Amino acid sequence: MFRVSSFGFRERARPGLIFLVERTAPDFYLLPECKALLHASRGEKATALELYPDTHVHALLGMNDEAIRSMREAISEGRFYSYLQLIHDPFFGKLRSDPRFEQIVGQAKETHEELVGKYGNFDITLR
Repeated sequence: MFRVSSFGFRERARPGLIFLVERTAPDFYLLPECKALLHASRGEKATALELYPDTHVHALLGMNDEAIRSMREAISEGRFYSYLQLIHDPFFGKLRSDPRFEQIVGQAKETHEELVGKYGNFDITLR
C-alpha cells in the first residue's frame, strides 16, 4: 500500500503553493510573509529576515530576544496578541519555555478572561 506522510506532503506543497500565488497574484499582501516563513522553516535565516523580519519569523528561527522585543513593541503600540493564539500558534513553539514569553501569555490570559467574563465565550465550532 502506498502512503504519503502528511508532513512530507505539506513540505513539498508549500513551495508549490507559493509559486502558484507568485504566478497568479504577485501583489498578494501576505506573499512576502509566507515566503519568509518557508525560508525560516528551512533554516535559511538571511533570506527569511531579508524578506519579512517579523515576530513569527524571529520565533521560528529561534531568535527569542528579537521575537520578544518585537512582541513587546507591538503591544506597546496597541496591537493585541490573543491568548489562544499565543498558546496554540506553532510558530511560537520555541518561545514557550522563555519566562518573558510566559509573562506575555499571562497578561494575554488576564485580558482573555476579562473579555470572556464581559462578553461570554465565543465558540466558533463548526457543526
